[in-house]
Amino acid sequence: MGSLLLNSFNVRICSYNCRGYNDSKKWYVCELLNKCDFLFLQEHWLSESQLSCLSVVSNDHIAVGVSLQKLLNVFEIIGFLPA
Repeated sequence: MGSLLLNSFNVRICSYNCRGYNDSKKWYVCELLNKCDFLFLQEHWLSESQLSCLSVVSNDHIAVGVSLQKLLNVFEIIGFLPA
């Protein structure tokens, strides 16, 4: 009978509602990134063309973002618009 080897990982997750991302909040986002593995940044209010500014906040993290405009386009395509 074979044995099962389980690895355990500690993953640190943070969530931050920044109420509009700008240069003055960059230092705080950097501090959060130093303390976590995943950071979920809500209400950044960045347009699709501005999302790239998140990629230069940290060399140790990857930024993936979605703008409100893109979400609304997806909702329109699938025929669902939130109230």
